Amino acid sequence: MDRWKRFIDWCQQPSKIKIRTINPRNIMVIALSILIISLITSGTWLYQVLSITQPPDLTRENYESLFPTLTITEDTSLNEDHHGDIIIEADGVTLDGNGHTITGPGRSKYNTTKRCWDISIGISVEGRTGVTIKNCRITNFAYGLILDRSDGCTLLNNTVDHNLWGGIHVQFSINNNIQENTVYSTRDVEIDDVAAFSVEMSFGNTFKDNLAYDNGLGFVTGEFEKTFFEEERGFTPEKYEGNVFEANTAKDNTLAGFHIGFIFDKAFSNKFFHNNLIDNPIQAGVPLGYANSWDDGYPSGGNYWSDYTGVDADGDGTGDTPYIIFSVSWEIDDESQEPILVLGESDGNNIDRFPLTAPFNG
Repeated sequence: MDRWKRFIDWCQQPSKIKIRTINPRNIMVIALSILIISLITSGTWLYQVLSITQPPDLTRENYESLFPTLTITEDTSLNEDHHGDIIIEADGVTLDGNGHTITGPGRSKYNTTKRCWDISIGISVEGRTGVTIKNCRITNFAYGLILDRSDGCTLLNNTVDHNLWGGIHVQFSINNNIQENTVYSTRDVEIDDVAAFSVEMSFGNTFKDNLAYDNGLGFVTGEFEKTFFEEERGFTPEKYEGNVFEANTAKDNTLAGFHIGFIFDKAFSNKFFHNNLIDNPIQAGVPLGYANSWDDGYPSGGNYWSDYTGVDADGDGTGDTPYIIFSVSWEIDDESQEPILVLGESDGNNIDRFPLTAPFNG
């Protein structure tokens, strides 16, 4: 617990948005650490020791002129592309990108407050309620869009592509609606296990009709722990409930479509139904001992799995045998010495009882 106390204290420093996924090159070392609770959590610790270096051709003097920060305090519609990050600093406001592009400087930005090079985030929503962000294209940042300690927000019809460490990330946040967003080509040249959509230490959020393709990981859920959440947010929720993933598509991602991170307080499960998992090396992977819901009952059905081999003898659109979701773990390949995701056993806690035999199209 002393390690976790130090970790919590570190997370409560002024710059709270520090999440990133594991660097596979360091996985053998990280695996020995108690902090490897989930991909996202261990990545948070990793970010402490990663140096954010000054990008080529950018200096402290010219950064703001080339990539100025746009601060939003009222309803705003973009009428042109923007080079630089955007920070939402008011509750209840709407940012409508009108299809315009928000372009970043790569993984690093100059932080004028801390007077150092820091992680770049396309759009930051920190400690806000009721914010709507829609119709934006966000590209070439470390992270495309982050909701941090923000509730009741809507992310609608955004395209987030070619960001290095993550697409859309939700942390310490509840009751947000993430819908009809597309995230693709999220990866660093040296890091494969970055996620298009990720949610950590958060609950009651809905991910619906989103598309994740050509990323390392499609959709990732990290750990949840009540005490950690309550200390960070400063209040105790009336109830806890899982996140819902409905009618999303994860296809052609290089590692996995869905990855469920390890948890240490099994207060609730997440629900997955009507999602399409297509041609991912591992369609979905879970930790042992943690039950999620993978269907919406009969006749509504579960998810479409492109590698499902069962039959539908009665033609009702659902397979006659269930689809089993297995555990996954990181291992080092003997020949390449590269980390790989490996399927393990099933403990019977994660089963799609009514897999769809054709892609769900709403």
